[in-house]
Amino acid sequence: MNVLPAWQQSYHGEGILVGVVDDGVFKNHPDLATRVNHGSSHNFVSVQGSAWPWSPWSDPNDPTPSSESESHGTRCAGIIAAQENNNICGVGVAYGAEIAGQ
Repeated sequence: MNVLPAWQQSYHGEGILVGVVDDGVFKNHPDLATRVNHGSSHNFVSVQGSAWPWSPWSDPNDPTPSSESESHGTRCAGIIAAQENNNICGVGVAYGAEIAGQ
């Protein structure tokens, strides 16, 4: 992606909330911890046979996946809004945006 021209014009995603509907987003990932908007996130994962509309190990606004192996949503969220200049990994194309995870 040719994002440098957008960044040079100060388009970094500030004020934008992006929804990631996938297998969940690890809200404590160091590249995403400051980007996940907990109030806008929702957990749609249910346990088969349960009356709960979300996983009983998390609250309905917790986008954390139900297992460590479910990281696709976290990767997608990182491509979108991974924190800049933290020496951990890469940077999101809209690194100033917030993520509403599922």
